[in-house]
Amino acid sequence: MNFKEIYYKSILKEEIAWQQSLSTMLWDIPRGKLQYAKLPLSTPILNRIFSKPPRTTVFHVTAWAGVSKLIKIEGTKKSISTLANAERAVIEDGIRAGGGIVVELEGDVLMAAADDVMSQPDKTGRRWIELETIKNLKAPSLYTKIKKDVENMLWGIIKTHAEYPELDWAVDKAWAELKVERARDGKIMSLIIKDYLDGMEKVMKRHSKGLKKVFYDYLKKRDKDGTNRRWDEIVVNNIKIKMIHTAEYGDDDFEDMGIPVKKYGWEDGVAVDMRAGNEEIAAYVAKKSQQLARKK
Repeated sequence: MNFKEIYYKSILKEEIAWQQSLSTMLWDIPRGKLQYAKLPLSTPILNRIFSKPPRTTVFHVTAWAGVSKLIKIEGTKKSISTLANAERAVIEDGIRAGGGIVVELEGDVLMAAADDVMSQPDKTGRRWIELETIKNLKAPSLYTKIKKDVENMLWGIIKTHAEYPELDWAVDKAWAELKVERARDGKIMSLIIKDYLDGMEKVMKRHSKGLKKVFYDYLKKRDKDGTNRRWDEIVVNNIKIKMIHTAEYGDDDFEDMGIPVKKYGWEDGVAVDMRAGNEEIAAYVAKKSQQLARKK
C-alpha cells in the first residue's frame, strides 16, 4: 500500500467519525441546552422555503484523496463545506480533510457565513447546523423566536410518541427520555425522526424571511466581516468542478482526472517555494470572491 492509499484511508476514517445517524444526531444536545438542537440544511426543505437557491463559484480545501470524492458527488445532492477566504496555513494544513489543494467549483448554496458554522453531515450526506448558529450570526432576536418554536415542536412530538410523557420535566430531559423509551422500536423512531424533519420545516418556513437573510447575505460580502477569522464557510451541493489550484502536487497526480490544474511556486516542473505558492492561491481566492460579491 503506497502513501496516497494510506492517507486516503486515514481521511475517510476521520470523515466517517464526523458523520452521525439521525437517531444519534437529533438527540445530541450537550448539557441539555436547547440551543444545540439541530436545524437541517436540506435541499428539498430549502427549495420549498426559499425557492431556487443561489448558485455561485466557491473553493474547497482538501488533500489529494479528497479530489476523487468531489468528482463522485458532482451533480448530486450531497453537500460539502466550501469557502470564499482562507489563510495560507489553512490551505497548507486543511480543515478536516487535509490540505495542499484548493478546488474551484460551482455549487448551489445552502448557507453562507463569515465564520465556520460547524455544519455536520449525517450519514445520508444531509448537513445540519446547531440552533445557536443563528444567534452567532448576529440574529439574536430571530434565534429567540425560533428557539421557542422548536421547544413547542419537541413537546408536540413527545406528547404524540411517548407512552408516559413527562410533562412537568424540562423539554430537553423529556426529549432524551423519549429516546430511552422508544430506542428499541425502529418503526416509532422512524416516525419521530419524520415528525422532527416536518416540524423543523414548518418552524423554518414561519421564519423564512429572517432565515433567508442569515443564510445568504454573506454572499454579498465574502470578506469575513472584516474579522481575523482564518476561514469562512459556504455549504453547497450540486457541484461542478472548474479547476484545481495547488503548490504541493504536480501534473502527474491529476493526469487521469480530466480537470484543469494551475500550479503555484513551481519552476521547470519542480516545486521551489510552496509557502509563496500557497500565499498566491489565498490571494487568488480572495480576489475572485470579491469579484463575485460585487456582482450580487
